[in-house]
Amino acid sequence: MATIISSAQNTLVLTLLNDTLLQVDYNTLSGNMPQTYGNYLAIWQDNQGVIPYNQTAQNTTPVSGNTQAGSTTFPVTSLNTNGYVVCFAVGKQLTTPAQTYGNACSTAFLPPGSGPVTYAPGSLTYYSNGTNNLNLSYALPMGDMPSTNGAWVGLWNGTLASYTSAPTAGAAAITSTSSSGIAFINGISLGRGATYTAALFPSGWNASTPAASLLTSMAATVTFQI
Repeated sequence: MATIISSAQNTLVLTLLNDTLLQVDYNTLSGNMPQTYGNYLAIWQDNQGVIPYNQTAQNTTPVSGNTQAGSTTFPVTSLNTNGYVVCFAVGKQLTTPAQTYGNACSTAFLPPGSGPVTYAPGSLTYYSNGTNNLNLSYALPMGDMPSTNGAWVGLWNGTLASYTSAPTAGAAAITSTSSSGIAFINGISLGRGATYTAALFPSGWNASTPAASLLTSMAATVTFQI
């Protein structure tokens, strides 16, 4: 078993300013540049708090600025007493056959009526390892289909995952269509006492050249010591 050192996710907090305007306070991963990397917000009417991936969002808005954390206003269609789900996406909208909103990684649910907002950030946790393999538990918004969207996990030596340098210790596609499950990185060498950081990406896997997989749609990280 490994020792978990830290974990990180992209999170958001909603404040209802009026029936056509939300304030969104977001805190993303270290090194993220929201505007450059195409981060955006989207909203749907849904009473269960689940992104309806087959429906066009009622409103979307890009996140401006390149600071890791910040605040933005999100103009929306007039909100009524139905439920609404808001997502924070870590990359641009995807094209067929991927899900259009497959880069969504964190959600906030405004329930019907006036109940409290419920938050569900995407996550990545250490699950287990062998001498030459690592198993990671991942979670993305319900309804997300990781393998369809080119989701993957990468592994770096040390305490940071990188937005600019390919994984140094291993990488693998997520082969499941389930929004949560186990991701496997096989054929690697894990050093005793060594520290590693793994990262979850909801899109961008390059099957022919894994080292060229897109690094900018990072959803969550976990750092651990073997």
